[in-house]
Amino acid sequence: MMKSNMSKFAAILLSGAMLNALLLSPASAADMVYSEAQNNDCSDVKVINRIKSRFHIQANEVHHNPDLQVAELYNTYETRYETEGKSPFARRYCKAQAYMSDGQQRSIWYLLEYGAGFAGLGNNVEFCISGLDRWNVYGAHCNILR
Repeated sequence: MMKSNMSKFAAILLSGAMLNALLLSPASAADMVYSEAQNNDCSDVKVINRIKSRFHIQANEVHHNPDLQVAELYNTYETRYETEGKSPFARRYCKAQAYMSDGQQRSIWYLLEYGAGFAGLGNNVEFCISGLDRWNVYGAHCNILR
């Protein structure tokens, strides 16, 4: 019985030491995701798919038009890149043309914030489609993301 208690104590001590080493280490898993995320650019398929998916939700809940979708994004390019400084996150501002399911073409501005995803993992994407920001969340004519 005494040997069993000593084994438990040793296991607890070892796990505490491992946890302490992880907490005090200079690098973390979020740092690895952060550096990988910086390789994304304005035309990255994952970014474009995230915009399409989130706009589909917006079309249902805000515009009450479930048929309105972003069919395609083209002519994507970076308008500005801000490294860490003003913000703890590096930011890439982008612009593209959105071909909508209703046949209209609209300008879209979007922002990639590296390391600003859920719980600091991955990146965050914010976007504004010209003429479809009903409540001016991104300012008149999407000015905040321009």
